[in-house]
Amino acid sequence: MRGNGELKAPPREIDVVAIQGDKVFFLAATDAVKTAEIPACEKAWKQMMARKTPQDAMAKEDQAMDAYTRCFAKEAPSQSWFAGAVKKAQNQLELLPLR
Repeated sequence: MRGNGELKAPPREIDVVAIQGDKVFFLAATDAVKTAEIPACEKAWKQMMARKTPQDAMAKEDQAMDAYTRCFAKEAPSQSWFAGAVKKAQNQLELLPLR
């Protein structure tokens, strides 16, 4: 899953990639999932943004986004919406012409 648009937001898009021999298949489904903010990840974001260093705003946002993304990847499987997102991804995979 990935977000699209805002710098920091829960993902709402599912991307599916399948490789079969020398072929690569890619499918993106925008607004395909309803996720929710994960409080622990919001906390990680805020902690990184509150740091005094780096003073460069872009570098600080990059580090905060990295912390947020790592947290989201770790915490998402335990969220109530995750099983539905996995099912939607599997359904998208079935749309690809794999044989």
